[in-house]
Amino acid sequence: MKRPLTLILLVVLLFSVSSEQRFESRFTWATLISVYAFLLILISGEDFGGPYILYLLLGAPHGATYAMSGIVGLLLATYSVVPKRIGLMPLAGSITGHSLMIWSLFLFFSGERLAYNMPTFSQVLPLISFIAFALCAVGVLTLFFVRLYGLYSRFRRRYPSLNSCAKGAPAS
Repeated sequence: MKRPLTLILLVVLLFSVSSEQRFESRFTWATLISVYAFLLILISGEDFGGPYILYLLLGAPHGATYAMSGIVGLLLATYSVVPKRIGLMPLAGSITGHSLMIWSLFLFFSGERLAYNMPTFSQVLPLISFIAFALCAVGVLTLFFVRLYGLYSRFRRRYPSLNSCAKGAPAS
């Protein structure tokens, strides 16, 4: 019970940091917390359960689609927070990685015909871990759009002549 609660508290603290801190550090921490939340999603089966990383590692040698997309998503999201990467590449890598992680979960739960792992959505602790990952992914997506809007605003201030051309005014 401590891990999901601790994770939720970390997410709350992450988004309540002061506005003086750099965006990149907040985005890095949000991405890393989201990756850890993805790995620690608790899956509850009829006879067997555990963290989602266990299911990824068990499915990888067999070439399971959910395992491959989950592992590639983890690698992309983790690589996107490597220091000294600038521009939109870290943002694009993180968003692509999170999209693949969500796709992995969708494939995992929709691909089973016998609904073996559906108790995940009826038990409290697995549901809390699932919701914690969803909140982290929404936080990363929100930070992505905030950063994208900031870059767009900076571009408009830096190149005002391009803005007037886009509005139909003649270029000077």
